[in-house]
Amino acid sequence: MIYVVSGDSDWEKFCSSSDDLNLIGKLDDLLETIIGETDSDDVYVCYDLYNQKEEKIKKYIADNFLDLEFSLDRSGTSLIEGGSEEIEVEVNSVDITRTSLVDIDDFDAEHPLVVFELDAEVNFSAKVSYVSLEYATYDREYETYYNVEKISMVSKESIILNAEVTLTLSRDKYDSLCDSDIKSINIDPNNNLGEIIIDTGYDDDYY
Repeated sequence: MIYVVSGDSDWEKFCSSSDDLNLIGKLDDLLETIIGETDSDDVYVCYDLYNQKEEKIKKYIADNFLDLEFSLDRSGTSLIEGGSEEIEVEVNSVDITRTSLVDIDDFDAEHPLVVFELDAEVNFSAKVSYVSLEYATYDREYETYYNVEKISMVSKESIILNAEVTLTLSRDKYDSLCDSDIKSINIDPNNNLGEIIIDTGYDDDYY
C-alpha cells in the first residue's frame, strides 16, 4: 500500500481508481495511521494516558493564552486614536477538538516519550477600551483632537489554535505502560498564529 498525502481533487480521483494507493488529506493523519499500525495496543494506552492529563493541558492553554499578543482590528478605519487602546482578556473555556499521536520515541525503553498534536478551541472575552475619534474635531494649529470619546466594550471571541504536547510515560513491573507526566506543552509550535485581532465593530468601509 502506498500512501499519498494531498488535498487535491485530481489526486483523489486518481487514488480511488487504484487498489495500491491510499489518499490521506493531511500529514498528521498519515503519521497517526502509521503509528496506529505499528503497535495498536500501545497506541490505545497512549491515548488513554493522554486523556488522563487533558484537563491539566486545557488549564495550561487557558493560563498561557493570556500571554499571546492581542490587538484591535483597525482595518478600514482611522477612528481609533493610536496608542489609546487597552485590552484585557479572560478565557471562558477551552475545548480540544482534535488530538493526534504523531511520534513515539522509545530510545529510553523505561520512559518513552510520546508527542501529541492538538487543535484547541479557545472561547474568550476581551474587555476593550480606546479613544474614539468618530465625532472629534481636529485643531491643526495645536495638533489636538477635541470632543473625543472613551469607548469601553466587551467582545466575545473564539479562535482555534494548535498545540504540541509531549508526555513522558512509565512502565510497571510487567513492562506495561501505566502512567505519564507532562514533559512540555508548546502553544502554536509553528508560529502560525501571529497577533490575535479583536473586532471593534467598525465596518471596513465605514470611513
